[in-house]
Parts: sequence; structure tokens; C-alpha cells
Amino acid sequence: MAGIGIHRKEREERKDEINNKKMNNMKRITWTRSCCTRMNSGVVSNELFLRQHHNSLWCLFTAIFIIIALGAVAFAVEIRVIHPDEQYQSTACDTNDVVFIISDSCCPIDTTRLYFSIININESETLRVSPPSPLLNLAWNVDSTIASVTIPESLRGESGDTVGVVLDSAFIICIPKIYIADTHNHRIVCIDNMTGIGWIEYGTEGTGVGEFDYPVGIAMTPDGRIYVTDSHNNRIIRIDDMTGTGWIAYGDSGTGVGEFDYPAGIAMAPDGRIYIADRDNDRIVRINDMTGAGWVAYGDSGSGEGEFYLPRNITVGPDERIYVADWGNHRIVRIDDMTGAGWVDYGSYGFGIGEFDRLRGIAVGLDERIYVVDYGNNRIVRIDDITGEGWIEYGSSGSSEGEFNNLTEIAVAPDERIYVNDRSNHRIVRIDDMTGTGWTEYGSYGFGIGEFDEPDGIAIAPW
Repeated sequence: MAGIGIHRKEREERKDEINNKKMNNMKRITWTRSCCTRMNSGVVSNELFLRQHHNSLWCLFTAIFIIIALGAVAFAVEIRVIHPDEQYQSTACDTNDVVFIISDSCCPIDTTRLYFSIININESETLRVSPPSPLLNLAWNVDSTIASVTIPESLRGESGDTVGVVLDSAFIICIPKIYIADTHNHRIVCIDNMTGIGWIEYGTEGTGVGEFDYPVGIAMTPDGRIYVTDSHNNRIIRIDDMTGTGWIAYGDSGTGVGEFDYPAGIAMAPDGRIYIADRDNDRIVRINDMTGAGWVAYGDSGSGEGEFYLPRNITVGPDERIYVADWGNHRIVRIDDMTGAGWVDYGSYGFGIGEFDRLRGIAVGLDERIYVVDYGNNRIVRIDDITGEGWIEYGSSGSSEGEFNNLTEIAVAPDERIYVNDRSNHRIVRIDDMTGTGWTEYGSYGFGIGEFDEPDGIAIAPW
């Protein structure tokens, strides 16, 4: 979440009242995410002052995730206009001449996408809202995720009695782009949203630079780089963006250090280390970077503790513990680290509660709930924790809404919407939650724009 603070030099006669109330009002602010720690430090504490304004207007204190398409780190911005009356239901604010917009989503602020209105009250308490004005026309001070602007005196209304500034755009939400490993087309695809707008593809079949042979897993890092498991070439690839700039390949065929046998799932840890499900070697691998430094492998073939049977996917939870979709053993495995400490597994073969038929994809939400793709049962499952508490499932076999045909991968966006690759239906699907609400699908069979041939991996940039 993010907030909008509005501050102005208060009238001298109200100074004591403001000082008394400032700390109480600051307690009203709740930051649900804080990946930029400075958002919660002195910048906000010293600049963001909110207080009750007797017989005044309620000022918008809105949720805002903002990003500009900057190099490889690019997001689409969706504008959702709410009812005007709802814009005054949060914390009231007093007169002001400086607007602060603060994003704690680690996204740079694009002032060209924001519109605002100045709300004034004249002596007879009549509301007046100015026409929307592009903030680009004003003098902005922008420091990545903090932007401030001084409202020109001409816009402050009679006697300077401005009592609020609202974004006419209301909620501005950071919508991550969607990255897909289009496996049988030997390419990766990026789209802005589920309409397919902004389609970009990269890759052809082969073994050289810019070529893939069955790309399966795909992951992103906060710097916008893209990581792909090039399964039949037994290597992982990193590129800086969808043009293929900065291509680096690592790995070869084999069972030793620096070697893979069908690398499948890939995940990025918060510390930048890379985790790979080395499927046909029945192990998982961690490396520090694309040089292969810090190589650590864990696992052997089997069904006991410390053993995997074709591990298909891997992810790292918010608690930095490692989760593995153990395909052939029909179970989820969680370990604390790459020594295997804290091994816990859940699941067995079947189609009931607590049972799976070949686990394919795995994801962990910000709330640490676990999402898995139950491949053979054509469903997705969510559990609250590794004990299986809170089991809920969605999906059945088919090609219509609520139906899947060989699901492969799953991703959970910061807004908690769920994205899956419906592989043999040659489409991706997004749902709002585990009831299937908001079902949206995109794609059909083929090799052109808007078409896939058994897409496997999917990633939603999580910042």
C-alpha cells in the first residue's frame, strides 16, 4: 500500500492544536508493505502531517502503486475511478500548499499519469473543485518513490483556503507485466495485461545466443532481468530485457557441478541467489550468480527424506524457506536451507484432500499460504501451511471457464490474484481468488501474436 500526505504551513493561531494532534493522526497510517524502508522513516514522519479539520471535507487517503515504464522494469498502470463521494472518507486534512505522493512499492513515480483537483472552501463554506490539471505542468521534485509539488498560489482558491487535494484518477494500481515461457514455440513472451496488449516475444529454436530449446521456467528480479531455464539445452539464461540484451548462459549437460539434466523450475531469492529444480538429476541447486559461484546441490533419487523424484518446480517463501514441487512423489517439500534442515513434506498420491497427482507448479503468497498446481487432477490447491490446514481447491478437467487441461505453473501477484498456465488449452488464466471469481483467459493455439504452443512457465514481477 501507499499513501498521499498533504501538508501546508498552518495558520499561526492553530499551531498548538496541530502539535497536539499530529502524533495521534500519524498513527492512522498503516503501511502494509515496506520494501523501501525510507518510506517509513524520516521522510514520512517529518513531511506527512494529517489532522482533523472541523466541519471540513474528508480528504482522499488512497491506495497507490505507481510505476513508469523505465528500461526493462516496466508496468502497465490501470486507472479505476471510484464514486466522487468516496474520495472524502479517509483522514481529514487541513489547508495546504504542498502535496506529497509516496509509493512504498519500490516503483518510480510517473507524474505524467496523475491528475488532481484542488478543493477550496470560501467564506460561505461552498465547495469548489478545480478542473483536473496534469501534474506534469507543475514543478515536481521527484526522488524515485517520493514526489512533491508546490501548488501555485493561483490554484489555491480565495484567501488560500485550500482544504484538500485529491487525485481525480482515484486508485492508481501498479499492474505487473506477465512473462510466459512459450515452451513449444521456443520463445518467451511478455504482455502488459490479460488483454495481450504490449505483446513482445523473444527467442527462436536453437542452441546459440537468442535461441532456446524448450524454455520451461521463467523468473524475474527487481532490477528487471529475466531468468529462463532452457531445459533441453541444459542451461539457464539471463537477459537484461526482452530485447535479449546482456545474454548470459550458464550450465551444460551432466551430473556434476555446473551441469544440469533438464533444469525445470527457477526461482529468485530476495538476496539475488538463484534456485533451480534440476529435474532429471533429482536434486535442487542454488548458485550465487550467473558465474555459478557458490554452487550447492541438495537431494538424491528416492521417496524418503532428502530425496526427490523428478522435482519439477521450486520457490522461495517470504520467510526464505525453500519449497519444492516433488512431481513423482506427489508431495510438497519444505526445507529451511540447502542443507535440508527442517525437512517437512505434505501429500500423497490421489485425488482427495491432501492428495495430488503429480505436482507441477508451486508458489507462496505474501501471507505465506502455499499454492500448487495439481497437474493430473487439473486443479489448483491452496493450503495455509505445510500441514495442509485450510485446504481449498479449484478447477476440473476441460476447456471452459473453471476448467483446465494439464496445468503447469502458477504465480501469485502482489494483489493476490492468481495466474496459471493452462498448458494443453494453450492459454493463461487469471482469477481473483480461489473461488474462481474474475476468471479471465488469454491465448489460443498457434505461433503468432496472442497464440501459444503449450506454455509452461509464468512469472509476475513482484515489486
